[in-house]
Amino acid sequence: MKSKWVLITVFVLAACMAVWALAAKDFSGTWVLDPSKSDQMMGGRGGGAPGGPVEIVIAHSGNELTITRTFQGNPMETKYILDGAEHTQSSGRGGELKYKAAWDGDNLVISGTRVTQRGEMPMKEVYSLSEDGKVLTIATTRSGPQGEQVFKQVYNKK
Repeated sequence: MKSKWVLITVFVLAACMAVWALAAKDFSGTWVLDPSKSDQMMGGRGGGAPGGPVEIVIAHSGNELTITRTFQGNPMETKYILDGAEHTQSSGRGGELKYKAAWDGDNLVISGTRVTQRGEMPMKEVYSLSEDGKVLTIATTRSGPQGEQVFKQVYNKK
């Protein structure tokens, strides 16, 4: 009888910790780029982007993450499944994205290959939140014809 209660207690504690961990990793919200803390990206995006701030909207529900990025008024939506398995999706202009998205502690890591007319371009994005949940940092590494590009974008919650 005593071992039954110990087992139930352990199960309840594990369930509570899992719920707490998921709640701590919620990236949902509207985020506005902070150009003063972000690196300049190729193509004019990032710090000092023309046409106003870059905004992203993230909808995070369970094992799915949808990111809508808006550059100069043009939205682009990307959906990810956060199970660590490889997935493939269309990435616009006839290209596709093969990716894996999984948690590494409190950080979300999305890695894969973007396949375009120019060839395959490996990429990795690491999403992290500040302790208070008001600052989102995305550290990106991309490889392409010009070599490896590493940059950081910092967003403030709207």
